[in-house]
This record gives sequence, structure tokens and C-alpha cells, in this order.
Amino acid sequence: NLAVSILVATKVLLMPMVMAIIARIMTRNEADTQFAFIYGMLPTAPTAYILAVAYGVQEPLLSTACLVVLIASLPLLVIAAAALQAQSESDVQKSNEVSISISFWVASLSLGASCVFLVMCYLAREK
Repeated sequence: NLAVSILVATKVLLMPMVMAIIARIMTRNEADTQFAFIYGMLPTAPTAYILAVAYGVQEPLLSTACLVVLIASLPLLVIAAAALQAQSESDVQKSNEVSISISFWVASLSLGASCVFLVMCYLAREK
């Protein structure tokens, strides 16, 4: 669905960048900018879906978007945090260790998300 794709892309890709840019302009502090970027990558709170149900507005769209944002945010959050940590490390060996750790966690999260997605597809087909 195009609407879900636009919502997910906006939340996962655009929101962290906008928050980091605003933090950079307002504070000119690297730590604040990094915090704003990571905070912008956090998954959408279920409050959006609860409000949609309460007001009867686009429940299926928001439930799907919240789920996809959750699945997409987790690996990207790990990658961003590890990249920021590696950026602060000056030691090349430590940077390589962080890269290997990132690869392991991304592969693990991707495998877990794929399993959850397959189970959800199977359960949806059974209904």
C-alpha cells in the first residue's frame, strides 16, 4: 500500500534527519544532535493507533504502519547507534570489532523479523 510506504519512509528515514538538523541548528552540540537522531529513529508509539480507533479514522492503515515501522526501526536503530559509537572511536581495531558486532546484530534482527513476518502471514492466511 502506497500510504503505508509513505508513512513508514517518513517516520524511519525523514524524521531522524529532520530532528538532527533542528538539534544542530538550535544547540550546535554534537551530543545533542546524535541524541535527536537516535530519538527520531524510535518506533511509533501505539498511541497513534489507539487514537485512530477512538475516532474511527484509518485503523487498518495505522495498525499496519505502526507494525512496519517497528520492524524497520529496530535494525536501523542498532546500526545507527553502532555507527555513532564507531565514529567516536579512534582505534581502527575497535572500529572493526564494532563493525563485526553490527553485522551480527543486523543479521539476527533481520532473521527474527523475517520469522515474525512469516508467522503473521501464515496466521492471516488461516483466517
